[in-house]
Amino acid sequence: MKQANEHLSPDEKKAIEVFVKRLLVELGQDVTDVRLFGSKARGEAGSDSDLDVLVLVQRPDYALKHAILWLAAEVSLAYNVLLSPRVVPLTAWQEMVEADTLFYRTICTEGIPLENLLTSASVYLAHQAIFSYHFNSLTDSAT
Repeated sequence: MKQANEHLSPDEKKAIEVFVKRLLVELGQDVTDVRLFGSKARGEAGSDSDLDVLVLVQRPDYALKHAILWLAAEVSLAYNVLLSPRVVPLTAWQEMVEADTLFYRTICTEGIPLENLLTSASVYLAHQAIFSYHFNSLTDSAT
């Protein structure tokens, strides 16, 4: 399995770690999975590439999406990187799975789970089972 830090600068690694940690601490009850995808995950990024991050959430909720985007903006400014979260509710993800969309296939092919970047074992362990269950159950139902 690819590691998220294979193609990231030190600032990008730290920004993602802080983003995921704060995401789980502040909004963890609503977050079911977090994955890096796009050019950074593939190792094809240029110097001005952003960090594409899939954030799967329990339900469609404008306030939750806004909070995630705001958090990404704060972390981006703090570490001089550009985090670009794609917030997707589980219902929409399930529709993507069933339709076998290009976005779904891209995440399955190149998506790198980010919960393993956490240095806090307690936060990591608390969410590891949730991430694995939700992502695997949704992708398995498509096969």
